[in-house]
Amino acid sequence: MTRREAIERITARLTGLYDAREARNLARLLVAGREGISLSALLTDPGAELRARGAEKPEGLEGLDGTSREKGASCEKGASYGAGELGRLGADVERLAAGEPLQYVLGESEFYGRRFAVRRGVLIPRPETEELVDRIVHSVRGRAGEAGECEPPLRTPLAGRGLRILDVGTGSGCIAVSLALELPAAEVYAADISDEALEVAAENCRRLGARVTLRRADALTDLAEQFPERFDVIVSNPPYVPESDRGAMHPNVRDYEPALALFVPDDDPLRFYRAIAHSGRRMLRPGGRLWFEIYEHAAAQMADMLAAEGYTATEIYRDLFDKERMTCSRLER
Repeated sequence: MTRREAIERITARLTGLYDAREARNLARLLVAGREGISLSALLTDPGAELRARGAEKPEGLEGLDGTSREKGASCEKGASYGAGELGRLGADVERLAAGEPLQYVLGESEFYGRRFAVRRGVLIPRPETEELVDRIVHSVRGRAGEAGECEPPLRTPLAGRGLRILDVGTGSGCIAVSLALELPAAEVYAADISDEALEVAAENCRRLGARVTLRRADALTDLAEQFPERFDVIVSNPPYVPESDRGAMHPNVRDYEPALALFVPDDDPLRFYRAIAHSGRRMLRPGGRLWFEIYEHAAAQMADMLAAEGYTATEIYRDLFDKERMTCSRLER
């Protein structure tokens, strides 16, 4: 079976749960991931024989259109195909067809030019969070330009030497690890309440060679106690999706990604931001920055809360989808 044939069959199986274009994109990414090649290499040589199918063949799986494949069935459009024909891809396809995110199926996700291990229990990194990392890196390196009052370079020599950064709610560690690798002279710390998340973050530190100090902490109760150090930058992408939005979310997010890292009560949507900002008053050095990824409809409330907590020069930044998605504030003492 060629890569092209595998993509066609997987696309047919996934169309319905996803629209045809997204189904084909998922099929390509799955085949490329299991073949161990880039997407561009796949598109350059789609007629090559599929190597991934050489793995063990899963037993008991139905055909890729939900029916068993009978001996001698044709391979015309609309025919069913046995999952065993695709080798281990067959099991992967069934997981995708059940709604499981591709990143969990592959066990990894790309973020800021690197591949991070992910599995159920940690959020899948998003492009918007890459933008948050990029802004912090530029601020520390002194390339903020005219982005706003919050982003002039931090007054630390040699692009981060002596700088101390804390990532709150680290999950897979994508923010902390990326900052540690982009700013190697900085000391980077990361917190999470989930032991499973801390295990994944530690795995990513090892596989990518990042030096990050990981500690268990609850952002709502004992953050400052677990991190007595003083920081120049605190960054967080905490839970911020209101419970009332749960029903409108795509099932592959709602049913698979950890609710603990996603949802907040409708009557207190800023609870994590408020707690982290309050702790930050004790934890940040004078002139330190507090960065947040935020719910797109909460920018005004965030600005008011941060001002009430004593932060100044709050800037609100839009993401690549033109949604108000990030804030940066300073703490002056």
